[in-house]
Amino acid sequence: MAKRKGSVLGIIAFIFSILGLGLGGYALYSTWGITNQTVVPEAHLARVYLTSSYSITDFNYHVVNFNAIDYNVGNNFDLTTDTFTCTYAGYYLISGMVTLNYLDDGEYMYVAIYRNTTILEAGNSVHASLSSVTSAEIVDTLYLNIGDLIQLKVLHSHTPETNIFGLPSATWTYLSIGLIQN
Repeated sequence: MAKRKGSVLGIIAFIFSILGLGLGGYALYSTWGITNQTVVPEAHLARVYLTSSYSITDFNYHVVNFNAIDYNVGNNFDLTTDTFTCTYAGYYLISGMVTLNYLDDGEYMYVAIYRNTTILEAGNSVHASLSSVTSAEIVDTLYLNIGDLIQLKVLHSHTPETNIFGLPSATWTYLSIGLIQN
């Protein structure tokens, strides 16, 4: 009987050692990057924002003139043209928000993602009573090709002009672009 206990314990120990080798082997396998996981390069991320207000006219789409960079890994965002240039094809998460002040009740605004020269998505907002600012935000996942250009634009119905609101805290008017899958 003592021999049998020893052999059962030996078999259990053998099973655990095989399991341990399997887990250790998998850890090495995934550490070396052999798995078929999508690698997202960090060199294609940008977040820009507006630190101070400026005025725009009505009934036309205007490119939002950002003046500060939160991060621009890879230098894909150009502050002089307010344009993100795609240098790596893939699916991107794009989000932006524009805040306007001095709209009258019932007036509206649209914020839009432009790719090259075409509007892709637009979000809108209508000004309501008892508020001093109106924000519109847009979030979408888009497939971008190498060379595609992205801009955030805004349109409003206020006559004759209104202000795009910016703060140094980077929260009122911004654009964020990140590659999520290649």
